[in-house]
Amino acid sequence: LLLPPRPGERILDAAAVPGGKALALWAHEPRVRLTLADVAASRLPPLRQNLDRLGLEAPVMLADAGAAALVPGSFDRVVLDLPCTGTGTLRKNPELRWRLSRRELERLAALGRRLVAGSAPLVAPGGLLEVITCSLEDEENQGAVAPLMASGAFDAVELQDVVAPPLDAFVCGPGQWQVLPAGDHDGFTVHLLRRREGE
Repeated sequence: LLLPPRPGERILDAAAVPGGKALALWAHEPRVRLTLADVAASRLPPLRQNLDRLGLEAPVMLADAGAAALVPGSFDRVVLDLPCTGTGTLRKNPELRWRLSRRELERLAALGRRLVAGSAPLVAPGGLLEVITCSLEDEENQGAVAPLMASGAFDAVELQDVVAPPLDAFVCGPGQWQVLPAGDHDGFTVHLLRRREGE
């Protein structure tokens, strides 16, 4: 909700399972037009169950966010929660210290770049791409969006203009909002990018 959804906004949750992000957007603005997608067929039934439980009707599809199989420019907002190392969750998952490796970080960073590149064409001119991780690593965050930014098709949203206190304290760069872990919450990172008109 760094930028609250508008009535009628066409939103794709490109890695939707179990549905929390899309449902939060819908709860804030019930008139959004949601589409939910995920690459894992085995994980779609719980997503559909959550929609049914809340009485929400929305298309659910099996899709790879990195393949851009949908019509380009179909959505006003694409929400992309990347697979990541989860280093922002060390507070409650201390075993991650022993499971993570440089090789795994590089694999996930490369996957993130592929997913961002595949999802970006789905954003309509003037629309938003939200890239989210529960990681604090530069490779998985800035590294995932840097190639897209270098292409010139997207601009970082000036978050200082849209995030109200006290949450504005977490703005840490152009289009980037990051919460560090603390005693009562995990850490995560959000990049908010806007597609240029005519791109």
